[in-house]
Amino acid sequence: AMESVESGQFSTVFKAVRGGDTQPIALKQVYFDEQKWKLVLREVKILHVLDHPNIVRFYKAYRLEKVVWLAMEWIQGGSLEQFSVQNSKRVGDIEHELLRNVLKDVLKALMYLQTANIVHRDLKPDNIMLMNSSEGISGKLIDFGLSSEPNQRDNQQTRVCGSPLFSAPEVLTGDGRYRKYGCKADIWSLGVCILCMFVEPFPGWPDMSEPDFIHSLKSKRGPWGPWSEIADREMLAVVKKCLVWNPAFRVSADSLLSNHFS
Repeated sequence: AMESVESGQFSTVFKAVRGGDTQPIALKQVYFDEQKWKLVLREVKILHVLDHPNIVRFYKAYRLEKVVWLAMEWIQGGSLEQFSVQNSKRVGDIEHELLRNVLKDVLKALMYLQTANIVHRDLKPDNIMLMNSSEGISGKLIDFGLSSEPNQRDNQQTRVCGSPLFSAPEVLTGDGRYRKYGCKADIWSLGVCILCMFVEPFPGWPDMSEPDFIHSLKSKRGPWGPWSEIADREMLAVVKKCLVWNPAFRVSADSLLSNHFS
């Protein structure tokens, strides 16, 4: 039995139950051309080697003519983006504690990815899932179609990809000094995710050019208003450490865990 639960530009996700089993799984259906096929292969290759409680578990891939099916762990709880919309970005005491726990889980996943020499490259609230279980709510990363391949030399990338609103300056800029990037790009994206949760309104991709956009971030104001709108002093400190222009001086995942999420 299958039930369509989410449809996007490149794929449709179904909730399914395998014959003789009671636990649901997620089936991601991808209709592909040559370009999408490369993304599917990358995601399968990445997910196949990953094994971490805060990263979606991959089971198997099937190809039927022009369709690829990815069988993965079913995550009951929705995405951080859906949580944000449902709560109108008002972070109260309960939601604040939940958000802290989810961010802590995301940082654990990013630390693991760093040891595996992998950069997610598309970290955003849509790709952070909230897993409901008997032990509470935990965060899990999904969608590794744009991730770097394992064992890529020096863990540096040069391809411009991902969602511009959440992309680090070294990803967006054409300046050769910043075009190479590694795991610190995901840290910048995490900082923007936090802004999504604490700054209201957060209109999305602003009506400005990419150079003007990243300049607005460098000025510590951004297109969403001053950072001072973040009332939580600790979260404000985290955002400031994440949104550092030069990745060499940007905070690391392990440093954030030790100093803010221990």
